[in-house]
Amino acid sequence: MTVATPTVPTLHHLVERACRAPSVHNTQPWRWQVGPRGLTLLADRARQLMRADPEGRDLVLSCGAALHHLRVAAAAEGLRALVRRMPYGDDDSVLAAIEFMPEEPDDEATAAAALIDRRRTDRRRFSSWPVPEERLDALVAAAAEQGVLAVPVTDAEKRRHLVDVVNKAARAQQFDWTAVDETAAWTGRRTGDGIPPPSLPRRSDVEQRADPVPSRFPSGALVDDLEDAEGTGYDESRFLVLCTTVDDTRSQLRAGEALSAVLLAATAQGLGTVPLSQATEVHSTRRLLRDEILGGVTWPQVIVRVGWKPVSYEPVPATPRRPLAEVVVP
Repeated sequence: MTVATPTVPTLHHLVERACRAPSVHNTQPWRWQVGPRGLTLLADRARQLMRADPEGRDLVLSCGAALHHLRVAAAAEGLRALVRRMPYGDDDSVLAAIEFMPEEPDDEATAAAALIDRRRTDRRRFSSWPVPEERLDALVAAAAEQGVLAVPVTDAEKRRHLVDVVNKAARAQQFDWTAVDETAAWTGRRTGDGIPPPSLPRRSDVEQRADPVPSRFPSGALVDDLEDAEGTGYDESRFLVLCTTVDDTRSQLRAGEALSAVLLAATAQGLGTVPLSQATEVHSTRRLLRDEILGGVTWPQVIVRVGWKPVSYEPVPATPRRPLAEVVVP
């Protein structure tokens, strides 16, 4: 096996692409160390949501998404990422060590990397157009390639139950003022991180209640004109629950990689996506997901809401990203 030694500018370019990955509240809780043979992915615990995510599961999922983005970007540059996850065992500050080997890029790798710029989290309401089963199957396959089970919730009764569970978690956090303050701190007019108003839908109280899964975030500036576009507010989005058989840091990192793979695959199909983490952040609702929706055999890590957006919607602007100088460490 011939290990390549990319130049520092090439590694910086790959990190920049990796940092386009989604993260909880756009906290971007990662750091990258450039070494003589490649990169090391570090957890940035200073950016952990201590109230919503005291165990750091969302943080690790976010870092996993960035790791998958890095792998996709590297493939387009003719580099295969060789990843050692949790290289120091229980030391969860070091999540992955990445080396590279030359690999001829193909059209598929180039197309996959282009999806990084197209992907957005669109929190506006979904349309009444159904999502075909074969499209959900493709998303399940994308997660499976990362070693993660994606369970589609398509049965009407189970879907209602899942929505109830998500809303129960939302209510629990709404009455936790420290969680409310934490969310508010990441949804102001920040410059390099967080979720700015142009990336959040503008909602009246009536519109918020009309969505089966109301947003945890305050009203923003993004026009949500579903009724003008369709004449109906009925929602036909579907849900995928990304699950792992073991609930350790390595599995959570894998789940984050699968989340990235699912979001990019959905983007390729023209589907809108919203990762939902509230139900896995509240212990009681995570247990409900595991026992009553997943049969008690796997651990839910994150939910992805998938559906079609009306064609009249304006594109969601890209959320801000921290400069490389803040995320790359010696």
